Amino acid sequence: MSASSGWAATYGGPDVDWAYSVQETRDGGYIVAGATRSFGAGETDAWVLKLRPDGSIEWQKSYGGVKNDWAHSIQQTSDGGYIVAGHISSFFTEEEGIVDLWVLKLGPDGAVEWEKTYGGGGSDETNSIRQTREGGYIVAGSTSSFGTGKGNADIWTLKLGVDGSIDPSCNFIRDTSISGKDSSATVKAPSIHSINSDAYPRDSEATVLDTNASVKILCP
Repeated sequence: MSASSGWAATYGGPDVDWAYSVQETRDGGYIVAGATRSFGAGETDAWVLKLRPDGSIEWQKSYGGVKNDWAHSIQQTSDGGYIVAGHISSFFTEEEGIVDLWVLKLGPDGAVEWEKTYGGGGSDETNSIRQTREGGYIVAGSTSSFGTGKGNADIWTLKLGVDGSIDPSCNFIRDTSISGKDSSATVKAPSIHSINSDAYPRDSEATVLDTNASVKILCP
């Protein structure tokens, strides 16, 4: 595959595999995060692939326990490593039905430097994580554990320190001990056919409304 002329590739194994987040890395390659049922320890594991500029795999690892664990967002950090956010259910029984927001800090080679879960007695998930200017992290997702009482799930935003901490008064943070497992996805260049579509633009009539969402501070 040629990096300069563009390329297309598939990555996967014998079961279902997903990608949810991709970013160009400083070396001209790409970092991809998603989930895999082809590799790993559980039903579904978080999956991270580091690609070279031409799409070939530099390294690939799965992260997870015995049940369903997913990665939804990834970003290269200022130290050359990566911050990953998703959700994890491997620390709870199936009867509990609990999902916790999950953050992993990876080194440049995908090794886990630290990882934490954040959540309560319901389902708490994340869709996006970004490093802030001072080196911490901002996370956005949803919570059914700490809502305002006006719906089944509320938007949840967390501002994390450089090590994933918030404040000693926050009692919903737990350290976890998931290690990365090398995966063995194959790379395949698919045959792609370009087909003209007949979609056409139309004016919409969306209504703009002010909202009055309430804010509930969980801890400083």
